[in-house]
Amino acid sequence: MFKKSNIETKSILNNEICENLTENIFLGFRFGMSPEEVNEHIKHLINQNRIYIIEDKYVYDFYTSLGEKLQTVILLEYYEYKLYQLNLIFPLGIMSLESMYNEVKGIYDIKYDKEEFSIKKYQMIGKESTMYEKGDLQIRLTQVLHVQITYENVKIAMEIARKESDKIINSFDSTINDI
Repeated sequence: MFKKSNIETKSILNNEICENLTENIFLGFRFGMSPEEVNEHIKHLINQNRIYIIEDKYVYDFYTSLGEKLQTVILLEYYEYKLYQLNLIFPLGIMSLESMYNEVKGIYDIKYDKEEFSIKKYQMIGKESTMYEKGDLQIRLTQVLHVQITYENVKIAMEIARKESDKIINSFDSTINDI
């Protein structure tokens, strides 16, 4: 079992997290992919037995250094019909939240330090979180209700936040004018 987990961890360090990280993200997904391109890529990954479907969710088997298999759910977010965010949601109950976070963090720290990412630690609701940044790619590893990894195109996320903020301000201004 230890041998397999070693192989899987090396796989994550070398293959699953793609080399050109500002264009390619986990499992070869790319920011800017259309839903059709994502669906074709998912079919390809399923045919390669790298992901599978459980209850209408895409699942990836993430192996820890101790050989634990974590059925990790992949969630994809689009903006203007282009992929801008990929989330990995780790299951609860197999390992403690802190143990799982430390396991994943260890793997990601090694990979992204080699790739010369900026690595920052911060607190989120009293729990340690880690952010990896390079170019337009931001990867957040959090542990609030579950362990989650978020790959996000920062430029697009900022544009979405700006539009949401403008929408709130316009709604508030409308209310002020109505009073």
